Amino acid sequence: LRGERNTWWVIALTLIMMVAEISAGMIFGSMALLADGWHMGTHAAALGITAMAYWLARRHSAIEPKIIPALISATIMIRVRAITHQVLRSPRKLTPLWQAWP
Repeated sequence: LRGERNTWWVIALTLIMMVAEISAGMIFGSMALLADGWHMGTHAAALGITAMAYWLARRHSAIEPKIIPALISATIMIRVRAITHQVLRSPRKLTPLWQAWP
C-alpha cells in the first residue's frame, strides 16, 4: 500500500513538471522544454501502468503483480508499432504539427 501511494505522488509530481515544462516551452519558444515536457508525459504514462498494476494486484490477488505491467507494456508497444507501420506506409504527405496549427 505504501508503494502504491508513493507511486501516485511520483505521478502527480511528474505531471506537474510536464505541464510546467510545456508551458515554459510555449511561452519562451524553447523546443527543448517542449520536447522534454512531452517526454515527461511518457514517464507519467509508464508510471500510470505501474499504478494500474498495483490496483489490479489488489483486486485480483491471484495474479503475479510483476506480470501485469509487462503485459500492459507489451500490448501498448505492439499497438504503437502497428500505428507506426500504417503511418510509414501511408502514401500521403504528413503535415508537420507547427504548420497544421492556425
